Amino acid sequence: MGPAAEFQRLFKLLLESRHRISTQIYLAFGGAVLLTIAASLVGWFSFDRVGIQQARVNEGSVPEMTAAFGIAQLANELVDAGPRLAATTNTTDFQAVAADISAANVALVGQLALLQGQHTSEARFNRMRSYLDELTSNNYEIQTGMVESFLRDVLLEQLRADIADVDRQLRSILAPAADDQWFYMMTGYRDPDEPPVAAVGRLNESELSQYRHLAALVADTDYARQTLESGFGVSDPSTLEPLRESFESAISRMNHNLEAIRGLDLGEEIEPLIGELSELGLGSQGSLELLDRHFRVLERRGELLAQNRSIAVELLKEVDGFVGLANASVEDAAVASDQAVFAGKIILAALSVVSVGGAALIAWLFIGRILLSRLQILLGSMRQMADGDLDVEVDTSGRDEVSEMANALEVFRKASLDAIELDEVRRLNDQLEQTNEELTETVGQRDSALDDLQRAQNQIVERDKLAAIGELTAGVAHEIRNPLNFIKNFAEGSEEILEELTEVIDEAAEEMEETQRDLVMEISGELKDSLNRIQSNTNRAERIVRDMLLMSRGASEPQLTDINSLVEENARLSFHSARATNSDFQLDLVTDFDPEAGRVEVIPQDMGRVIINMVTNAGFATNERRMEIGDESFDAESYMPTVYLATKRLDEEVEIRVKDNGTGIPSEVIDSIFNPFFTTKDPNQGTGLGLALCADIIRQHGGSISVETEPGEFTEMTILIPITQPVIEEAESDLVGV
Repeated sequence: MGPAAEFQRLFKLLLESRHRISTQIYLAFGGAVLLTIAASLVGWFSFDRVGIQQARVNEGSVPEMTAAFGIAQLANELVDAGPRLAATTNTTDFQAVAADISAANVALVGQLALLQGQHTSEARFNRMRSYLDELTSNNYEIQTGMVESFLRDVLLEQLRADIADVDRQLRSILAPAADDQWFYMMTGYRDPDEPPVAAVGRLNESELSQYRHLAALVADTDYARQTLESGFGVSDPSTLEPLRESFESAISRMNHNLEAIRGLDLGEEIEPLIGELSELGLGSQGSLELLDRHFRVLERRGELLAQNRSIAVELLKEVDGFVGLANASVEDAAVASDQAVFAGKIILAALSVVSVGGAALIAWLFIGRILLSRLQILLGSMRQMADGDLDVEVDTSGRDEVSEMANALEVFRKASLDAIELDEVRRLNDQLEQTNEELTETVGQRDSALDDLQRAQNQIVERDKLAAIGELTAGVAHEIRNPLNFIKNFAEGSEEILEELTEVIDEAAEEMEETQRDLVMEISGELKDSLNRIQSNTNRAERIVRDMLLMSRGASEPQLTDINSLVEENARLSFHSARATNSDFQLDLVTDFDPEAGRVEVIPQDMGRVIINMVTNAGFATNERRMEIGDESFDAESYMPTVYLATKRLDEEVEIRVKDNGTGIPSEVIDSIFNPFFTTKDPNQGTGLGLALCADIIRQHGGSISVETEPGEFTEMTILIPITQPVIEEAESDLVGV
C-alpha cells in the first residue's frame, strides 16, 4: 500500500470518527492545552523576571540579614547566659548552662564568617566582632567565678563540719573540767577514793579563779562557734568585719584564760584545739576569709553582667545598621518584581477571557444540548431498571459512545431477567438447606440438654453424699474428742504423779541399793517416755479431729491465715484419710515452706479443700506408679512415693507448689483437666469435679493455677494467691475427688 492510499485510509477514519464524543473531547482538550501552554509561557517569563530579582535578594540581602539577626539572637543568648550562670545552684545546672554558652559561641563563629563573606562595611563588622569578643570574655570570667564559688561552697561545708568537731572536742574537755572543779569546791571530793578536802583547802581564791577561767573558756568556745556559724548565713558584706572582730576577741580571751590554767593537765590538750579553731576562722583558708572572697566575686559578677547589658545595646545598634542596608536592597528588588508580575497579569487575563468564552460555548452547544440530554434519557432507563422494571425500552440509536452504553445496558437488562429466574431457584434451594440445618441443630441441643440434666443429677447426688459424710464426720469427731481429752488429762496427771514419785525415790535413794536405784530410774524413764508418746499421739489425734471438724463446716468469711500451717495441716489430713482407707498406702511428705510467706487473707476451709484435693490427687498418682512398678517386677523398694509441698512469698502474691513423682498427666488431656466432669480415674473413684472446683475457688480468691507435667515422671501444680483482696466469694460447691 502506497503513501497516498495510507493517507486516504487515515483521512476516512478521521471523517468517520468525527461523530464520536471522544474525538470531540480530544479536540476540545487540544485547544485547552494550547491555551495552557500559552499561559505557561507568559507565567514562565514573569516568574523568570521575578526569580532574577529574588536571587538578588536571596544571595545578597537575605543572607546578610539572616547573619545579622543570628548574631543578635546569639548575643542575646550569651547576655542571658550570664544571669543563668549566676543563678545555678549545683554543678549539673552549671554544666548545662556552660554547654549552652559553648554551643552559642560555636554558632556565633559561623554567623560571623557568613556575615564577613557578604559585601558588608569593614568598620561596622570589626566593631561588632570587638563587642562579641568582650561579651565572650565576660561570660568566661563569670564561669570561672562560678567554679570558684562551687569549690568555696564545698570548703565552707567542710569548714563548718571541722568547726563543729573542734567545738565538740573543746566542750568535751572543758565542760567536765568546769563541772568537776565546781563539784570539788562544793563537796571537797576530787577523787572518789580519797577523803574530802576541808573547806579551808578548797574555798580559796586560787580554786575559784581556776573555776572562773574554765567557765570563761566554755562560754568563749560557744561564742566563737556561734560567731562562725552566723557568718555562714551573712548576706551583707558590711556585717562580715564585725564578725571577724568578735571572733578575734573571743580567741584572744580564750588564749588569756588558757595562760591562766596552763599548769593544769588539760591545758596541753586544749591549746592545739584553740589554735585549730582560730585557723578555721581567721586562716587564709578559714571561713571568714572565704566569705570575704565570696562577696568580692559577687561584686565583680554584678559589674560583668552590667557590662554585658551595655554590650547588647551596642550590638543591637550595629545589627540595625546591617538590616537597614539589606532592606534598601530588598525594596529595589521588590519594585522590579512587581513590574514583571503586572505585565504577566495583563497577558494572563486576556488568555483567561478567551479560555472561559470557549469553555462556555462548548458547554452550551455540545455538552448541554447534545450529550447531557441523551445521558438523561439513558439514566432514566437505568433508574427504572434499578427500581425493578426490567421491561423498559432502551433507545440505542446513534454512532457514538452513548449509543454503545445503551446497547450494553440492553444486554444487561436481558441478562438480568435470566439471572432473576436462576436466583429464585437458588433461594428456594438455600431455604430448604437452612431448614434442614435448623432441624439438625434442634436435635443436637435436645441431646446436649439431656446430657447436662444427667450430669446435674449426678452432681446433686454427689453433693448430698458429701453433706452426709460431713455430718457423719462432725459427729464422729465430737465422739472421738471426749475419750481423747480423757486420755490426755490422765496422761498429764500420770506424768505429775511420776514426778512426785521420782522426788520421793530421790529422797530415799540413800537407803536403797545401787541396783535398786538403777532399776527404779530405768523404769521411771521408760514410763515417762511412754507418757510423752501418749501425749504426742493424743495431740496428733486431736489435731486430726480438729481438721475433720473444719472440713465438715461450710465456707466462712475471708480471714488472715498462716498459709504454711494451712498447707501442712490439710496435707497431713489428706495423708491420714488415704491411710485410713488403704493400709498399704505409702507417701513421704517433703515441705519447703518460706518463713516469710506469713498470713494471707483467704477462706481457710475453701483453701484447705484445695490443698486436700491437690495432695489426694498427688498421692493417688504416686500410689498408681508404685503399684505399676510392683506389677512390672522391678525393684519397688528403689521408688518412694513423694509429694513436695513448697510456699514462697512474692511481691503481691504467695506461691503454693504441690509436686509429686507419680505417673504424670498425658499430654493429650493436659488442656482438659480443669473442665467439669473430666477425669482419668475409674467411674467409682472420681467424678471429674475436683480440679474444676479447685480452679473455681482459686479464681474466686483472685488467684490462678497452672500445671507442669512429664508423663511417667512428675506433675507439679502451681497456685498463685493475692496476699490481700477486697472481696472473696464463697465457693458454691464442695470439693469432690477427681
